[in-house]
Amino acid sequence: MKNQLIKKPFTETEFTSSNIQDLLKCSVDPVYFIRTFVKLQHPTKGTIPFDLFDYQEEMVREIHQNRWVIALLSRQMGKTQTVSMYLLWYAMFVRDQTVLIASKNNGHAMEIMDRIRFAYEELPHWLKPGVRYYNRHNIEFDIGFCFKY
Repeated sequence: MKNQLIKKPFTETEFTSSNIQDLLKCSVDPVYFIRTFVKLQHPTKGTIPFDLFDYQEEMVREIHQNRWVIALLSRQMGKTQTVSMYLLWYAMFVRDQTVLIASKNNGHAMEIMDRIRFAYEELPHWLKPGVRYYNRHNIEFDIGFCFKY
């Protein structure tokens, strides 16, 4: 992999005590992970931190705590962005899982994968898992997790 933003698989990483504390917090709290480390690509402002609204935080907590969730929300409220960042957390901290990104058309599914890729690339190097496969349709972390579209 030539992209310097992608961590090679099974790379040894040095951690400070602060990194370890943050890693432990992230491993149990997806909201902490998203609020503290996830960055989004804004069309006019560039790279910005993902500052969850209260309803987005509640959505993440409900998804995390329940197997089935039905949400009644209006359009353009950041549902896709919120769920995709939860899936990035899930990919990084839950072992041996596969997540399928499905949408009504190829373009929309690819857009979601692009958002996940961007957020991964913007994470601090020490927090990123190594990546075995990284292409338009597939991301596989060295911890046994795989995104597929």
